[in-house]
Amino acid sequence: MSSERDDPNFWWSELNHGGMFLSPAVLREFLPEGPPLIDNNAYNKLRDAHTAFEAWYGSDKKTDDTGLYRWLDAVLEQFLDHPSALWRKETNIPAKFKFQTSIGEQLRPNRVLLKKGETLAPSFLVKIDTRRGRLGMGKGKIEFSKFLTLLTGTGAQLGIFTNGQQFRLVFVGMDYDCWVEWDATRWFEEERGIEQLEGFAALCGRMGIYETDEDEFPLLNAVLRSRTRQGELSQVLGEQVRFAVENLLLDFDRAVRTCPSMLESLRTDPVTNSQLSDTEYLEALYHAAIRIIMRLVVVLFAEARELLPRSIEKYHTSYGVEGLYALLEEARRYEGEIGLRRYYSAWPRLLALFRVIHEGGCNNDIPVLRYGGELFKRGDPGSPDPVLRALAIFEDDRWKLDDFTVFEILRLLKIGKVRARRGRTSTWVSGPVDFSDLRTEYIGMMYEGLLDYQLKQVTEDQGAVIFLNLGQQPALPLSLLESLSDKELENLIEKLKKEKGSTPISKESEDEEESNEEGEESEEELEEELDEEPESTEEECELEDFTRIGEGELGKRVHQLAERAVEVGKLVRKPRGKEADLYAYKEEKRKEAHKLLYRQYLSGEMYLVRWSGTRKGTGTFYTRPQLAVPTVHRTLEPLVYNKNEETGELVPKQPETILSLKIVDPAMGSASFLVAALRYLTDALYASLLFNKRIRELSSGGCVVTLPFGLESKGGISEETLPVPPDHERFEQKLKAVLKRHVVERCIYGVDIDPLAVELAQLSLWVETMDRELPFEFLKHKLKVGNSLVGCWLNRFEDYPVLAWEREGGDGPKGALTKEIKEVYKTEVKPQMRKWIERIGPQKRLTAWMREESATEIQESNLNLYSKLHDSKNEDREQFFTEKIQNNENLSLLRKAMDKWCAIWFWPMDNKNIPPLTPDRFYQPNEEDDEIVENITKKIRFFHWELEFPDVFTGERLGFDAVLGNPPWEIMKPNSKEFFTRYDPIY
Repeated sequence: MSSERDDPNFWWSELNHGGMFLSPAVLREFLPEGPPLIDNNAYNKLRDAHTAFEAWYGSDKKTDDTGLYRWLDAVLEQFLDHPSALWRKETNIPAKFKFQTSIGEQLRPNRVLLKKGETLAPSFLVKIDTRRGRLGMGKGKIEFSKFLTLLTGTGAQLGIFTNGQQFRLVFVGMDYDCWVEWDATRWFEEERGIEQLEGFAALCGRMGIYETDEDEFPLLNAVLRSRTRQGELSQVLGEQVRFAVENLLLDFDRAVRTCPSMLESLRTDPVTNSQLSDTEYLEALYHAAIRIIMRLVVVLFAEARELLPRSIEKYHTSYGVEGLYALLEEARRYEGEIGLRRYYSAWPRLLALFRVIHEGGCNNDIPVLRYGGELFKRGDPGSPDPVLRALAIFEDDRWKLDDFTVFEILRLLKIGKVRARRGRTSTWVSGPVDFSDLRTEYIGMMYEGLLDYQLKQVTEDQGAVIFLNLGQQPALPLSLLESLSDKELENLIEKLKKEKGSTPISKESEDEEESNEEGEESEEELEEELDEEPESTEEECELEDFTRIGEGELGKRVHQLAERAVEVGKLVRKPRGKEADLYAYKEEKRKEAHKLLYRQYLSGEMYLVRWSGTRKGTGTFYTRPQLAVPTVHRTLEPLVYNKNEETGELVPKQPETILSLKIVDPAMGSASFLVAALRYLTDALYASLLFNKRIRELSSGGCVVTLPFGLESKGGISEETLPVPPDHERFEQKLKAVLKRHVVERCIYGVDIDPLAVELAQLSLWVETMDRELPFEFLKHKLKVGNSLVGCWLNRFEDYPVLAWEREGGDGPKGALTKEIKEVYKTEVKPQMRKWIERIGPQKRLTAWMREESATEIQESNLNLYSKLHDSKNEDREQFFTEKIQNNENLSLLRKAMDKWCAIWFWPMDNKNIPPLTPDRFYQPNEEDDEIVENITKKIRFFHWELEFPDVFTGERLGFDAVLGNPPWEIMKPNSKEFFTRYDPIY
């Protein structure tokens, strides 16, 4: 209880919430000492008004709503102190605040509070529900949905939805809404009720609504700031996800040192018996560690949305990540770090959870479907895929991961930092992450933040690798730093001091919004602020790290180097004069040396570093929802709505038209654009069903309606009907959940060259559908791995691509490879092509790949298979796709023939032992060339659009209706620093 009393805003946690209206950090900024006390006279008047309202509400003789309106006048006008001159009520409400829906229904608020001094700018709209019962329940949920539509349609972002007993403060954004609700019956309870009333007055009264010298609309800006902080939190979590990967790899590194035999299966390819290079070995370990951490991220999202049954006690206590974290947190409080390091039960429990998710629950007590998917697939020491072999080591019984390390990894994922104002500056505070409110897109954004890093290992020659706490924190070998002269070391320190790790830190002044059009700071700015956060415990960890490395001869070398760098770099002012305090100088130099050493890694240890050789830097670019959402809306609006040019009214098109759309992101990454498209198309389809009167109640002479088109039932076994009756309180929510599945199955397509990104995109859309009955791979046929820029078409692959030889070799127009390509073209390709034309005729085509069916016949069969796939049941879809399409022999032959056509453009001319694929070899295939083609295909990942999406490229349609994506905003040019620092760390 003491912690509750210490929090002046504890009352906030006792309210009902729908989404994140105000984050705890922003609420703390808005009300640093809690809400102001209420004037006793105002409180007594409100209590008297409430007594009269309760008497009216309980009376059986009331004939109108006069008692309700009197009570609302007492609350909204007298108590909140909003004068009647600023209110517009009922018939006096301007037309601007009314909205006609797509089905022709006229929506209007009961009251509008205007901004002070303005006639048409609202502070908030008020909608009164005169029905008895809990606010927003039963048919009240339908009224609340209409109120959200009204707020969206009029552009008023804030509103109050009330029945007199509950007051729900609502915010509506572009593609989300949130609310917080007060129960007026509690306002007159002692202490807690009064605090809630004080909070209501602070947010909805003059303090929250009226303009101040620093803020035009304090409450609205606080809500918007909370959404911005969610974006910041996602970036912070991205950094912490990397730390979690590092922790896992560091413990792995210690384990394999004691048992090196664990690495044998990873180092050797079981198929070719070849050895992985050091780079390939480290890359496999890094991606295996990423998979494990991303498994935990996905589980946290799924548990927060009840897609995994965390409410079932046996799952929560025996398998769930949330349950495990709570257990470890309690154990840490009682036993501390030393105690937790003695136990090894947490890691096997997580492995069991991963198996249950991939393979399904073994009994009815754990109702988890077999979700499948590559992310949760077990490691395999005999796999040709080095990542699966690396995963097998992480799952090996010989590797013991102690409970404290598991706790630290989970804590990095569960506890995030958000920025909080202190005056005109800001600091960072820690708190639990609400994954239920975190946008689905952040799953992939956390992953994409890891792509700019690579795993390296300290060599014996380097001695150690030191991350200097200067500039972008470069990782430099100890041996290299020791070899520098004092002048060279001074120049290096001076250069790093001038090199900024980020742009200057924003202190949330009035210029904050101008610094970033999305209202968020860049990743580098956030990194800089987190590093400078004075309350961080990171410095303690670094000092412990230094102490560890400082034991022995190597530690002395590192310490001496750091003090030398401080001295020659003039990081500490050297005292002068006879009475100079040399002891104080030495002590200050020692402390500065500690600060200079951000992190150190010993010989043989692994560490993560950006491709530029630093801890900080530009990083991988990903698209935030603030950009993706409006881009998607602008792109798709004319495809799903007809716009009245005179009134600007949007009228939804027919459901059949909407569901016939084909939308693609050809470089989808983690599917930010596709998630936004799914939401937008679902909302449009829902509006279309209502507008076109496809949804009818049986009680009003309607019929049984089938989905997704809202057509009359024919009594078919496979028909899908409405999930609940139209008058059900959760009708919209449940219907949209079903419609999302149909939209994603019919309309959404995506491609990416990164297999794990594709897997996470599938998982993001799975989380977004909120359908726990779907397997992870239900979109395996819609979101695919491939290089969307490189592929072939069915009308080209049987013709030899002569133009493939009219290219450079990558070494410039006068380079040796370019000359060799031109020579092959002149002496082999042209003569052979002329010979084939003379012998067979100009229509000579590659037919050696064929068996009984032509390419056209195979493609027709492919289209039929996809049609059956779309119509199949969810639980059968994955098996059908694998057996009938992926393992289809004719399709495989056709795909290999198209791969061969593409491979000619990438033929390895730098290898003298590989003859060029000339027309003779093209028209007369051999196993040697086929093997080379296969290797090139694995590397480039050719993507043949007609084969992969046959339902998009048919005789009736020749492509997609819309292509979504974030075009590159930088010039493609070599990065000399990134390239040369691989060979010279101080380039």
